Amino acid sequence: MKSPLGPLKKVYSLTEAGEKILKIKVNKNFSDQIRFIENFLIELSLIYIQSFPEDEERKKQCRWVQNLLRNMLENIIIRLNSKDKIDKWPERNCPGCNATIYRHDATFCPLCGTELIKLPI
Repeated sequence: MKSPLGPLKKVYSLTEAGEKILKIKVNKNFSDQIRFIENFLIELSLIYIQSFPEDEERKKQCRWVQNLLRNMLENIIIRLNSKDKIDKWPERNCPGCNATIYRHDATFCPLCGTELIKLPI
């Protein structure tokens, strides 16, 4: 099988027991993981901003990064508040291998790599 990124070697699936273990691990470490992401975004943003000379360009880029992060967090909040809508997104099948696709934003089949039509949000 080939995907747009190259040949697929193996396809792994998660067992129900494995899914349970992952959910427990995520739940136990959720706050730490969110803090890690926060620190990562701060460091990445600072490196990016500091790559510009100390003048109006740096200030401009700093405002751009602030707006980017603000918009990103607003989008996350909106998505979390519209959980009912997310739960109602339709399942669909891959036209190549007929596998069920659960992610509404999937652009390729995770099993065979067939390109999928993007669903409207």
